[in-house]
Amino acid sequence: YPPLMARGLAVHKILCSHDHFDHNAVDQAALLPEAPCPFAIHTVETFHDGQGGALRGRNTILRAIEENQPYLNPPVAEVFRSFLLQTKLINSNLKEALEQMKQGVDNAVFHEWVDAVIACQDDHNLKSTLPPIVAKLSDMRVVSAELDLLLAQPIREYITMVVLLFGSIPLLYFLNAEWYNTLMHTEFGRVLLAICGTVVFLSVAGVAKHTRPIEYKR
Repeated sequence: YPPLMARGLAVHKILCSHDHFDHNAVDQAALLPEAPCPFAIHTVETFHDGQGGALRGRNTILRAIEENQPYLNPPVAEVFRSFLLQTKLINSNLKEALEQMKQGVDNAVFHEWVDAVIACQDDHNLKSTLPPIVAKLSDMRVVSAELDLLLAQPIREYITMVVLLFGSIPLLYFLNAEWYNTLMHTEFGRVLLAICGTVVFLSVAGVAKHTRPIEYKR
């Protein structure tokens, strides 16, 4: 560690998530008289080694999920809710719970994030790999919202045109029975209906292609 004390680092309070002999620098700060803390501090114990915290002490993870659960949207909310229930009531093995949680969301970036969290259980220093993955998820959410906004008006217009197309067939029966019979009971009319149905089918496939969830590509 750099000589922080030589730079005049002085603090009222030092809060440590955990205490390890090989990465702490508490002694490098000069303590001032304790002052009121403006922050609410909550901790939940867990571990990040392969022996339940016996090797490298304990850390925190579940509190963040619990406190943010009300702000999660489906289908992710149900996945994290199941994760909490499993770790609290069924099996406290975080690695197994994380592996099962990964199966709940079909998204490559989410799987990458879960794999990184699992790796962090054994090596606390790998936490630095999590923010870039979270940034990917944020980018996907922003781009998806912008895409939904851009496609909203064209999709409404498309649905309106499809409704008008198929709605005009029964309407034609009341407006002009002869035209209706030509459309429904002649070869020309049936070919025309087949062409319209094919165009609508292909256009629905195109709309579905552009409205499906986006994927993060390297």
